[in-house]
Amino acid sequence: MNNLRYISCFVLIFLLQLALTKYCQIGSYIYICLLPALILSLPTSYSGWYDMLIAFICAIIVDGFADGQWGMNAAALIPAAALRKSFISIFIGSELVERGYSFSFYTNGIGKVGAAMLATMLVYMSIYVFLDCAGVRSWGFMAMRLLLSSLVSMIFSMIAINILCPRPKR
Repeated sequence: MNNLRYISCFVLIFLLQLALTKYCQIGSYIYICLLPALILSLPTSYSGWYDMLIAFICAIIVDGFADGQWGMNAAALIPAAALRKSFISIFIGSELVERGYSFSFYTNGIGKVGAAMLATMLVYMSIYVFLDCAGVRSWGFMAMRLLLSSLVSMIFSMIAINILCPRPKR
């Protein structure tokens, strides 16, 4: 039952990402993205290649159906997926990765989970903003877009992580 709950929440948040990307354009400075939260929430028992495959599939679907710019989300999300276990080990604890345990706000705290989410988000947003703005926009615009997009996306991503990684049952 727990796997079914996780998969259904994953799919619903992914569909929300598609809707946000397609219909919710706040402005040129803000891009709301939940994909890093989806990738960070994957079970730690998955291998790195499986993480990157899921990241590629999710990102290419968003690129095709919502963005229309093929490969930008994929190019930004795959490095974030490759670094996912490292971020979990650094910020939350290496025993989670070694033993294949899951994490949540309740067991690990909002600070640790938030730091892992922030690192994942910054990797993703740095690459995405650079690819989207390179050669067209100034460095100041790129820095402002990175800051604002990361901030807004972090708020929504923390909610998504809380939904995807709930309090463990006793």
